[in-house]
Amino acid sequence: MERFAGGQKLLGKGCIGAIQIEFGGCNIDSRTYFRDFWNLLHEDYSAYRILKDGLWEITNYTERLECFCNTNYFFAHKNPEQAQDRKKNGR
Repeated sequence: MERFAGGQKLLGKGCIGAIQIEFGGCNIDSRTYFRDFWNLLHEDYSAYRILKDGLWEITNYTERLECFCNTNYFFAHKNPEQAQDRKKNGR
């Protein structure tokens, strides 16, 4: 989550089009939960769990998502054109 604190300005401006995170046992040590990522990102980003045969969309937070086996998640900006425009214009 510390990495996201540094990019908070860019996230707030919508300059980041996509984010991939690995979630697992190290999150127990750092005391970060999927809910922390969800709360930070879900309003502007669609959330997906990366599976071997594709993406599974996460539409609501549930405690079942707090699985500390290595899991990869993908967050895609809900308005990618806005993210691209802002990135191009340096805003």
